[in-house]
Amino acid sequence: MKVPTLLTVLALFASGFLYAESTNPQLLEGEMPCYTEEARATGIEGIVIVEALVDENGRVFAADVVQSLSPELDSLTVEAVLEWKFNPATEDGRAVMKVVRIPVKFHLIDPMDETITNAQDDLVASR
Repeated sequence: MKVPTLLTVLALFASGFLYAESTNPQLLEGEMPCYTEEARATGIEGIVIVEALVDENGRVFAADVVQSLSPELDSLTVEAVLEWKFNPATEDGRAVMKVVRIPVKFHLIDPMDETITNAQDDLVASR
């Protein structure tokens, strides 16, 4: 490689022309989906993974389940994600549309275990 060509390539890297700085969307606000009574009664637990297209304004333009848990919980998850607000993704300082994968965990909590844990936490905190 000739020296002038090498200097041109180095100058392009230094100016950021060949390396574009980018960020992913960052969640600002959004409600988590709730369990359905049926899912709670049958003890369904796990993760729903949604792919969402976040637009330049930080709104979810579209969302689709890529890892399912149950039809009801999948539907509630997509409905919830469609209402979420994000800081948009950026490339070279400009807001851009970007697809993001969002895992949503559904985990049933035993009220008795939670009470015992809270009581133990209170006991430790009072010492």
